[in-house]
Amino acid sequence: MSFRSVSAIAVLLPVLALGACEHANDPVSACNARVMSDGIVEPVIQTDKSVYSLSTDTHAGTSLTNEGPKPLYLSYDFASVERLENGKWTSIGPWIAADGVCPTFAVQPGATTSVPEMRFAYVGNQPGTYRFLYNVTRDPAGKHLLEESRRASPPFELRQ
Repeated sequence: MSFRSVSAIAVLLPVLALGACEHANDPVSACNARVMSDGIVEPVIQTDKSVYSLSTDTHAGTSLTNEGPKPLYLSYDFASVERLENGKWTSIGPWIAADGVCPTFAVQPGATTSVPEMRFAYVGNQPGTYRFLYNVTRDPAGKHLLEESRRASPPFELRQ
């Protein structure tokens, strides 16, 4: 099975977070949820490291936690990876997708969705600055996508 096609069962069973910011002392953690003027709490998106090395690491992990009082929704092509080039984020493409019959699936309040790690071969083992971008909406029909800045992981660096 490729990383681009994961069964809906594996993706749709989010693991409840033990604590919304259990990694608050981790500099990579994005435990800085803010309630926006639209009443939506930004999803907390994090990576397992801020710097990776091709000599010691083979993949990067990411997760999304819904710290808000309402469900958030992910589309089935819900995570892509982007590379920073000349000051702009360039999409490498959807890195993880799930099979499903609905346009979205819910991430309930307090739940965390983790996905299989992205192997660096997917980005050609090319050093650079990357981020994960989630397709997060506020409605089950997937029509109200959150702003890009609210759907992106902190940037991470891949070094030789």
